[in-house]
Order: sequence, then C-alpha cells, then structure tokens
Amino acid sequence: MKFVDISCFYNNTKDARSLLHAHAANLGYMDFLPEEWDTYLLKFLQKQGTFHQGRIQFNFFKGNASPLWIPFKANKFIAKLRPELVLFHGMIYPLQLLMLRRRIGKHARIIVQHHAELPASGIKGRLQRLAANCIDAYIFSAKELSDPWVKAGIIPASKVFEVMEGSTHLQRIDKEVARQHLQLPQNPILLWVGRLNANKDPLTILQGFEKFLQQGSNAKLYMVFQDNELLPLVQQTITDSALLRDAVVLIGKVDKEQMAYWYSAADVYVSGSRSEGSGYALIEAMSCGCIPVVTDIPAFRKITAGGSAGLLFNCGDAEALFQLLCRLERINKDQLVNDVLIQFEKELSFKAIARQLVEVFDSFRAVLH
Repeated sequence: MKFVDISCFYNNTKDARSLLHAHAANLGYMDFLPEEWDTYLLKFLQKQGTFHQGRIQFNFFKGNASPLWIPFKANKFIAKLRPELVLFHGMIYPLQLLMLRRRIGKHARIIVQHHAELPASGIKGRLQRLAANCIDAYIFSAKELSDPWVKAGIIPASKVFEVMEGSTHLQRIDKEVARQHLQLPQNPILLWVGRLNANKDPLTILQGFEKFLQQGSNAKLYMVFQDNELLPLVQQTITDSALLRDAVVLIGKVDKEQMAYWYSAADVYVSGSRSEGSGYALIEAMSCGCIPVVTDIPAFRKITAGGSAGLLFNCGDAEALFQLLCRLERINKDQLVNDVLIQFEKELSFKAIARQLVEVFDSFRAVLH
C-alpha cells in the first residue's frame, strides 16, 4: 500500500534536513507503519528535492505562503503515485484539499488531522464545508475537540476518530543522574514547561503552589518557558510572596536536548492550560515518568486516560491544584509513575500513533470499498 503524509504549510527555509528534525514530533510515527506500506512525506519550502531515510521517501516542493496558492506539482506527483491513503495536515487549507481531491480522484482515501484549528467563517468557512465532502475521516487528539466542527455542520460525528498528533523521542533518565547533571537539590520538584501567556495560566499554578508551601512543603517549582508575555506579572507575583521567592526558579528557554534531564529530574509536571490541541510538553513529561498534575481539558483527559495516569483539576482553580498537590503526598507515587509510563507507551508513543492510524484506515476501508 502507498501512503502519503502531506502538509501544505510553507516553511521559509532551504534546509530540508533541519526542517525534518524540527518536525520530528509529528513525523516519528512513520518509522512504525507496517513494513508493507510504501511511505512518502511531502513538505513545501524554498527548494525542490527528494531523499530517502530508511524506507521513507521525503519529497520537497517549492511552496508559497499565499492562502490561494495551489501546489500543482505536488498534486501531480501524488496522482502518479496512486496512493491508497493520504494523511493531510490541518483543516485550514480547504482550497488546497479540494484541488488535491480533484487531481487524485476517488481512488485514495483522505484523512485530515486536526491541529487545534477552529471552524472559519466567510469564504473559508464555505470552502471547509465543500472540502468535507472530499474527506473520508478526521482525526483529533480527543473527540471532544471536534465538537465545534460537528456543531457547525462541517463534520459528521461518524467521521471523527482519536489519534494523537505527535509524540517524542525523549527517554527517561535516572532521577539522581538527571538532578546531578542539572545541579538540582533533593527537594520535591515541580516542573512547568510552556509559554507565559493567559492560555497557559501560570498565575493559577503560582497561587496553588503558594498554598501548598503554606502547609510546610519544601518543594521547588522550576519554570521553563519561551514566550515572555506575562513574565513581568509572573515576576511580580513571585517577588510579592516570601514563600514563592524562595521556592520558584524561572529558568527560561532550555535546549531541546536538555529537556529529558528536566522531565526526569522532576517529580511532578504542572500545567494550567485552558485550551490545547494536544499537549506536547505533557507527553514529553510522561515519557520520562513525570507525574502530571494538569487541567481537566479534553486533550489532557485523553492523554492521561481520564486522570488514571495523572491528576486533573479545573481550569483557573488554584484551590483544586493545592488539594491535588496535598493528595500526592499521601498516595503511592511509584505506582502512579508506572501508570504514567505504561500510558505513554500504550497510547502516546510513536508506535501507538502508527497503530491508531492503521486502525482508523482499517475501520472504514471495508465500508468505503
């Protein structure tokens, strides 16, 4: 069987190999697809070319950032392949999807993967409705994320499946080795990884953590971040609290290669996110055995198996976060860590994503043929 993974996003670079490295979280699943599948990856950048890596053929075409741009050469290439399955990334390219379907005909089955988009209005919204007639299945990190699309009448619920949009190659490191490498203390360690913005809600995390410290905990909270939108407010919140000043460390940006040490060194991963298309940092943390204490949103519920591989609290509820941190002191953390690692391997790893994608294809192939 021939399988094509295509994203119409324009990457403003000529370095194809670095681009693949940057997108590794979304592409690692391809190594675990059935051996009998001939796999092709298509991306758009400043040049055209191709190379093989293992049994995967990577194809690059010159692209364009215009929403009206049509990748005619790429569509012609796909049509010649006569693939049985096409994985199309993103729901924000309805015009490009319509043109792809027109070029390749009805032979191929098209699956579209959601990447946190919401239904559009106006012309693009109408195009999304038209494109829906060309799509055989939609995959979301969690089915609840499809609700706005189903309610808008764009997607029939019967075409919605759950497949995580990405995973990680990070592997767990011995906790003591990781802490020594980072020169961290032996205190209980909480780790925050994310942008300092309103959606990630770092202030709720700080408020809940401060309540936890008031109970006599000697825990430390380390915050790894890139976006500085709320940094002044976060810094002021920490400065205004003697407890937080002694217990919170703002780390800032960390190289990707070092993140396995941080996740492995920490006991707990905390997140106050109010909305996510999936949760890359959460998945990375779980791959390293870090216990999640995160918000009860659809993507996080799916990732943590409804809270059986982590603890969930309502968005913006600092008191609930505090109560969960206290609860962690009383439960068998070794067992919870084991549950986290099993959940990652079974449902969140690249191998799991490949299996789930095959299951989606198999589930509707018989009906469609």
